Amino acid sequence: MWFWWKIVENLSYIGYDVADIHFAAFDWRLGIEELEIRDNYFTKLKIDIETQYIRKKEKVLVVAHSMGSLIFHYFMQWVSEKDPKWVDKYVHSSVYIGPPLLGAPKALGGLLAGEVKDTVDMGVIQYTIVELLFGKKNRHELFKTWGSLLHLLPKGGERIWKRKDSDKLDLVAVRKESKKERIKERKKNCIKEHKFLSYSDIFSIIKEILPSYNKQLHEKIVIPKKKQDKWSNPLECALPNAPNLTIYSLYGVNKSTESGYYFIDANGTLKIDRNISSRSNNVYNGVVLKDGDGTVPVVSLGYMGISGWKKKSLNPYGVKTVNREYKHVPSTSILEVRGGKYTAEHVNILGNIDLIRDILEISSGKTLPNKILSNLQEIADEIDKKTI
Repeated sequence: MWFWWKIVENLSYIGYDVADIHFAAFDWRLGIEELEIRDNYFTKLKIDIETQYIRKKEKVLVVAHSMGSLIFHYFMQWVSEKDPKWVDKYVHSSVYIGPPLLGAPKALGGLLAGEVKDTVDMGVIQYTIVELLFGKKNRHELFKTWGSLLHLLPKGGERIWKRKDSDKLDLVAVRKESKKERIKERKKNCIKEHKFLSYSDIFSIIKEILPSYNKQLHEKIVIPKKKQDKWSNPLECALPNAPNLTIYSLYGVNKSTESGYYFIDANGTLKIDRNISSRSNNVYNGVVLKDGDGTVPVVSLGYMGISGWKKKSLNPYGVKTVNREYKHVPSTSILEVRGGKYTAEHVNILGNIDLIRDILEISSGKTLPNKILSNLQEIADEIDKKTI
């Protein structure tokens, strides 16, 4: 519970008690639609919010972290289908912390290969121990069963994820394993040997390796046929009829974040090509790095709030959107295992003193302005130049 403890503790200083705060935990492994099918999650959440509203006689503040942001976005679509004005009546503001609104390329590493930057960064001894306890093959099989990862796949295609000033999509590049490599003679940094895959190719490969049940979920996400199939994608469904609602996106920047991978295809099994590094391409040990919070790139964290939801087609009722960025400044003390009070890492940002202060001000009824520290506006402008 450390993850929320700092925020809850500080809320108590301005008058909140245990009856004022409700935790809506969910099974992270499930696809979003499955949360209602198996657990009646959205039905319970609706009742809990209405109960708080009746008890306090005022609208509620919803704070969601990471995947929870996508889940609450889905919930607003779900509840608005039943009552179009429900959100405006019951919700004052929603605060999304580290929201992967347009996905997280990290999900690609897990689904395609069972490994991500975390495993690449391990030393030889640490990696060997991890492989003995829970190896790459087992990790890969596990990740493929998690419907949640499919909702975290990069959204928006080439328009969102193409490299600047390039026609290449640098999410996934693959090359065949060579004979020399099998006998450990291959030289490093043969980056030109890799072939970049198209957005559709990536999703086709993922579909082929998924278990049958998740294949169905994959199809709903990639080719949505029903209205509810679009509810987890902010680019596919408009914000609800809630002109008095404010959506805050609060997230970290200034931390290298995985945004793509260079893979080796070893007889049909993909693995990250640790021999590939290119400073000019921001590739380190086979992982493409960009600005973000260490887990989610800044384009996914911030584009919807700074630009996507400014468009009438996605925000027809004028919901107010605000972005607040926090520079990642980790503590140098080894005693600060959570990174210190100015960390902006994806999880540990929940203990960031500036973020907590902003949440206290929002919960006190204040409206905060944008605070942009990254090149998000430039990224958004580049995206908006492209054909939608």
